[in-house]
Amino acid sequence: MKALRTIKYCAITIIGFAVVGEAYLFIIQRGVSDDIAGGVFMGVLIVFGSSVIVTMASVFERIL
Repeated sequence: MKALRTIKYCAITIIGFAVVGEAYLFIIQRGVSDDIAGGVFMGVLIVFGSSVIVTMASVFERIL
């Protein structure tokens, strides 16, 4: 039970870091770099994967 909660909180933290990184790309790097599509796509993949992990950890935590 405690391990699932820890996994869930770690995945939420990773989502937070990815969102801050995306904000950095949109705000700071907008004028400097011409193509930020690769960074945005990687951020979306990280957020999607982490949200799947959070969802599954929450479901397993309720089941157990």
